[in-house]
Amino acid sequence: MNARHALLRLSARRMLLMGFPNTVVEDCANIGSSQRRTLRHEIKMQGGLQPPEMRGPVRQVKSLTAKGADHLHASLVMAIYCSIHSKARSRVDIDAVIEAFKIYKKELGAIEAAEPRAKQMTPLDMASTHALAVALRSHEDSNSAEMRKCKSCFSHYYVVYEQEASLRCPYCEWRVRGVKP
Repeated sequence: MNARHALLRLSARRMLLMGFPNTVVEDCANIGSSQRRTLRHEIKMQGGLQPPEMRGPVRQVKSLTAKGADHLHASLVMAIYCSIHSKARSRVDIDAVIEAFKIYKKELGAIEAAEPRAKQMTPLDMASTHALAVALRSHEDSNSAEMRKCKSCFSHYYVVYEQEASLRCPYCEWRVRGVKP
């Protein structure tokens, strides 16, 4: 096994443990589905861990931002991702997605500690975060998104082109309702 192959296996292992979809793991680590299944089995046998199984398609981006709380979470994680990865609009960087997700989870902990009602909101998972990042760099009419700057609060928020509900700033929407996100 050469060094490059070993690094790709380590990368695939990390991505499996973090909950990336199977197809993304296979594409990024340049492995086949049988190698991915073997690696998943090795992880289970070695550490007793069971990596989350990501079968089937990932939720569509428009459904990830359909409700107000979901739109708020998507905007938060993608604002973090864009601040980490300067070329987020042209390509997806897996390491930046992972780092943004880690920061997002820490911020959620701080928000939940300050505002107990925030625990009722469903947080994003790694597969959803990756799907949001892919849509951000996509230039298709049907599955494309961008970050916009709010003219009221000057925050950057996530907008999905084919969804009208996401055209408003989620930060301002939550402030108007008197809810602290």
